[in-house]
Amino acid sequence: MAGDSQTTWGTGKSWSTNKMTEIKHPFGRALVAESGAEITSRKAVDYLVTLAGDKQLYEQNSLPGLAAMAIKKVRDDLRRQQFECSSEEVQKFIENEGLECALMMVNYEDAPKIDTIQLTIGVPNRAKSFFEVVGSGSDLAAYLLTDLCEPEMDRETASVIAVHVIEIAKRHDPYCGGPVKLGILTLGQEPASHLLAQFTLTPADVAPP
Repeated sequence: MAGDSQTTWGTGKSWSTNKMTEIKHPFGRALVAESGAEITSRKAVDYLVTLAGDKQLYEQNSLPGLAAMAIKKVRDDLRRQQFECSSEEVQKFIENEGLECALMMVNYEDAPKIDTIQLTIGVPNRAKSFFEVVGSGSDLAAYLLTDLCEPEMDRETASVIAVHVIEIAKRHDPYCGGPVKLGILTLGQEPASHLLAQFTLTPADVAPP
């Protein structure tokens, strides 16, 4: 999993946003990436981290189901903040205030799984391909990954391609920027053992394409 570090609001930008989180759940670990408005995506991730720590909840709902619960909690918070308005009014408020966000989750079940969920929809969607993209640069990223990637690619090559794609998106999309973050989730010798390596790359660490 790879992503940028930029958050944009109006004419302002920040390149110090952490948009990737490691989640520890009762059966291992998962990675969650954020896109869109940080104020809502971060709240959703915080809720998801708490929910994922409950073994019974995790067994009953799995990670995508818990993500749907976390998204609903964020929507409920917005509804209360807007004086218990209707769902339609919450939807309009999210759109008008630029609060839309999306989460991407990478997890092992019987095999590696990728799921996404949006604030305005609230229903998890399982990736049908071996990769998935979210965010403002998703169309460009999907085009590049379709051309450069293939199933069962080794981790080192896939990591280089992931960073390369993010760097290209940063050059062409004003809403992408900042250091690249790369997360690697591997299955250890024991089925429940998941190891995470996460580090930040700067432009000096990436060779020109």
